[in-house]
Amino acid sequence: MIHISIPTTQTLVETDGSQLTSNKFNGGTDFQAFDMYINGAYHASIRYSHLLKLHEKLRSHFGPKLKTPDFPPKKLFRTLDQKTLEERRLALARYFQTIVQLQSIAQHFITENAFLNFQIESFRPSSSNVSVDIFMADGTKETVRCNVEHPTEIILKRFADIIGLSVENVGNFGLFVAKRRYASDDGHFMPSLGSMKYPDTLSVRLLRNFESPYLSIHLLNQKSAATGVFYYVVIRKLIWDPKVEEELMDDPGAVLLLYKQAASDLHNGHFVPRQTDIKNRLLALEEQGNCTQVN
Repeated sequence: MIHISIPTTQTLVETDGSQLTSNKFNGGTDFQAFDMYINGAYHASIRYSHLLKLHEKLRSHFGPKLKTPDFPPKKLFRTLDQKTLEERRLALARYFQTIVQLQSIAQHFITENAFLNFQIESFRPSSSNVSVDIFMADGTKETVRCNVEHPTEIILKRFADIIGLSVENVGNFGLFVAKRRYASDDGHFMPSLGSMKYPDTLSVRLLRNFESPYLSIHLLNQKSAATGVFYYVVIRKLIWDPKVEEELMDDPGAVLLLYKQAASDLHNGHFVPRQTDIKNRLLALEEQGNCTQVN
């Protein structure tokens, strides 16, 4: 379930291709940007003309299948008064909240690519070559070298290549924004997850293909730094059917991920065997490094 909100607007200035948060820059052109949040997290500040272009592309491609509230029309005057601006903000929020509920449209390349570009253009990163750390359930990580513009799907596939997870099985796993699940007396920043075995992780939300994992994590940590909360990317399974998991037993990369997640759940009390001897047997198998024995 995706929720989109546009709670605020702000005045930005564009000059020589740059956007500033002040409208007093000499020679610049100021415009109103709409602040878009996805599942409660800031995504981008977007000008109306860019949102209109996306609507026109969707209307051209989907035709009558695009069953949404009316997109707010262009106005005769470039500068809107506060009442008109507020009406446009509310109409845009209704429109895009409907868009993300239409799965075939929300997951289409046109929509995903536009939302990814909104995020990139709003953030305006200074470097294109970056890296994203992907943590597994036992606290170990793999570093994925990538471009700041790469969406979640590309990052996930590159991670799969590193650990030997077959392309056919990538869809059974997802990348999540996560943070430590703090105890009541532990709210301190943890600088190195890699120093902990089986850290108790709380998955906040699934990373989608309309966003750059690098930018999403960077933006979250910018806002949360003052509170000492550190967000990071973890990989977890998206399946709960034992029959599907059994089919993954021939994939070494999948077995590695399933094993680490099961062991983490056991150590952190999220999976509690009904009988003590079963738990002891599982712990013994872990000591032996046995990932697949079931009998």
